[in-house]
Amino acid sequence: MRNLFSEHSLDIMDILFVIMKRILNTLLICMFFMIGTVHSEKLDVQSNPEDLAELEKLMEIIEKYSDLATKTHLNSDYVPGIMTVMTRNEMEIAGFQKVEDALRTIVGINIYIDSVGVRKISIRGIGCASASGNVKMMLNNKPMIDSIASVSDVLLDFPVALINRIEVVRGPGAAVYGEYAYAGLINIITRRDDSIVSLEIGSLATLSGSSLLTYHSKDKSTSLSILAHKFETDGSDAITGPDAYHAQKTKSASLAPGSTNEKQEGNSAYVMISHDNTSLSAYMSQLYRGDTMGYHHYLYNLREDTPHKIRQQSFQLSHEMSMNAQLKATFKGGLDSYKFFTEHLYVFPPEHPYTSELKMDLKERKKYANLDVSYKIDDSRFLFGMEYAAEKHFLFNHTNVYRHIYSLVSQYESNPFKNFSLTLGLRYDNYDDTENNISTRVAGVYRFTSNHIFKCQYQEAFRPPTKGEMYFSPDIMLATIKTYELSYIHQRAFIKGKLNLYYSNLKNVIQTTVNAPYEQFYFYNVNRICSKGIEMELEYRLLQQVKMDTNAAIMYSKNLDIDKSVPLQADFMANAGILYTPFRIVNLSTRYRYMGNRSRDAGDMRNELAGYHKLDTSMMIHATRISTKIRLGIDNVLNEDIRVPTTVAHIYFKDQTYPGDFPRKGRTMWFDIVYEF
Repeated sequence: MRNLFSEHSLDIMDILFVIMKRILNTLLICMFFMIGTVHSEKLDVQSNPEDLAELEKLMEIIEKYSDLATKTHLNSDYVPGIMTVMTRNEMEIAGFQKVEDALRTIVGINIYIDSVGVRKISIRGIGCASASGNVKMMLNNKPMIDSIASVSDVLLDFPVALINRIEVVRGPGAAVYGEYAYAGLINIITRRDDSIVSLEIGSLATLSGSSLLTYHSKDKSTSLSILAHKFETDGSDAITGPDAYHAQKTKSASLAPGSTNEKQEGNSAYVMISHDNTSLSAYMSQLYRGDTMGYHHYLYNLREDTPHKIRQQSFQLSHEMSMNAQLKATFKGGLDSYKFFTEHLYVFPPEHPYTSELKMDLKERKKYANLDVSYKIDDSRFLFGMEYAAEKHFLFNHTNVYRHIYSLVSQYESNPFKNFSLTLGLRYDNYDDTENNISTRVAGVYRFTSNHIFKCQYQEAFRPPTKGEMYFSPDIMLATIKTYELSYIHQRAFIKGKLNLYYSNLKNVIQTTVNAPYEQFYFYNVNRICSKGIEMELEYRLLQQVKMDTNAAIMYSKNLDIDKSVPLQADFMANAGILYTPFRIVNLSTRYRYMGNRSRDAGDMRNELAGYHKLDTSMMIHATRISTKIRLGIDNVLNEDIRVPTTVAHIYFKDQTYPGDFPRKGRTMWFDIVYEF
């Protein structure tokens, strides 16, 4: 299958598919064995499996309604574009502890870590080697990405216990959401029903606590939700190989091989109060983390220090107005504050002749106001939006810079034919410090029958250069992407399958490098990149006690300027999960992940980094009489040697790196308990 995109032979892919086939056969044998052990008194659960399957299908449809793709409340299967919705119940049963765990199991998504611990989300191979983020992260439909470096990995640590669902759009979303919705959108919807307290303990000195308090008036007109989360962890038990000192023939000065500093500690709080159609929300978070493997790939080994510090605050007021049944308007306004600073972060270790402490104190303050007006008549719906944002940035050397953005959004939805919906979108963004941009969207969804759904879409998106990138490279240009998508969905009572094909043209992708030894890095545009791939998803219920879900992505992205693959890309990824419910109060879950070979940075002469297999398992017990859920699990059961490619884009001497790449944590265990009241 790899020949679809490259000139390599089929041998590697054939071997992988044989391995996966054997694993799948083994899992199926295990499932049949577990089913055979079910007690006879439980067989009445399957007395009418068709009815039960239809009921579950109906509940999933209700739970997976979203307005993320078009700001129209539709089931995720009916919206234009490729969308995934994961509910809290699904995530709890699968053994996910935080947002990052859930995202890693979605087809085509991977999360990379760089030398100082910053996590970057890659969707369809886009974003892993870019200078900054290309995915727009949101919390309750509120964008949470900064404009200094477009970093948003703080939300990756949000606990599943506080989440109602996660909505993910793979592919461009700028026609509705504007900047940074370049490769995809991720929206985290918090829980607002029951009050809870939760506690998690785990390997690597991991301790996490969460709480949620809710109030609803008798007439449901007023509600209050207060949630809080605090955690700390050593992060990893990884032992590095040789570091940059070894390449410089100064092995005696090196601390490597040694332990990485991946210590993390953080806390967050979110408050929302609403009355009738007005709501006020506030979000505050901070995250402190270690220096991981060192800024220039020199191991520091400062185990108790957390030099990277992020603080974020957000306040928003929202009001909805209904003039009549057809005409509605929504106003949103708010303030955002973001700060990134460092303490005891060294460009080189203290023993290095060029040692210096890298002190950064970067701040961003943003004021914004949005107005959306929607009008519905018969089978047509019009959306018109106006947005304004004013940003003030405090950058290096106390430099103050400003950015003002004016945006207009229009969208038209209709049903010109029976069972066919058409969506047309157009967005204009005006920047006072960089290029302006127009994003378009044309999408259609055809429901041939209730079991067969076809989608097609053309969409454009953009990513403006961040203020940090413009500080070092004033001539950096805005990046754009044009994507074509085709999708087919087949669903029945016990089975649901999806097949997606996409092709993207990327222009002026922003990347980073350095131009001389020990000098500051700079940013540049890659003129042309093409990305294409196939995504496959399958959910299957085998009797009432056993459910399987699998997905796979075959991807290929190529830098047309140099005729080479995009760095850090995996051409094949796959996930598989089995859920077994021997009793109504017990769920057992096993998840498998395969990551294919990953390509190297430009200038890195090493071979591709070999792929890996990862197996996780968990169990959840519903103690319904005391309103408690108890979960325990083991991640990386087989203690697989998992590694992330060493990123060398910001290193002038490409050989002065970790030749053994970045090792990740091995086998870990965890336990959590959630009490609802």
